[in-house]
Amino acid sequence: YAPIGHNRESYMVPFIPLYKNGDFFISSKDLGYDYSYL
Repeated sequence: YAPIGHNRESYMVPFIPLYKNGDFFISSKDLGYDYSYL
């Protein structure tokens, strides 16, 4: 876990309407690349 406010489900400020940190992340596969060694 990360410090308060830095987790995926934490809300970001000062955005209105409220957005969670996780709303801004997508899978690398959705961007067109993948890592075979992970």
